[in-house]
Amino acid sequence: MITQQIEHKRNSQTHTLRRAFERFGFIPTTDELKNIKSKIWKGTATWIRDTENCPRQVYQVELRNVKMKVVFDIRLDEIVTCLPIGETNLDRKRKKKKIKWIKKK
Repeated sequence: MITQQIEHKRNSQTHTLRRAFERFGFIPTTDELKNIKSKIWKGTATWIRDTENCPRQVYQVELRNVKMKVVFDIRLDEIVTCLPIGETNLDRKRKKKKIKWIKKK
């Protein structure tokens, strides 16, 4: 169980670094990620929303003068991905679900 959690945490870190490079053109350092996590735990990062059905939260942060959203997994104490500011595929899917649900009534 502990081994799986460590592996999941490592995979989340790798995913975050890859997505940052893919979306913003740079790879955050370990210190930068620790700084973001520190801001989240201290309450100085801008909270956007909780995710549905899992212990993750979305925050807006600034890193190297670039504003971005980060998804933080409370259980792992890890940033699991970073997203550009603005509407994402996840946001569009959530809107479609709400619209379908509203139409059914």
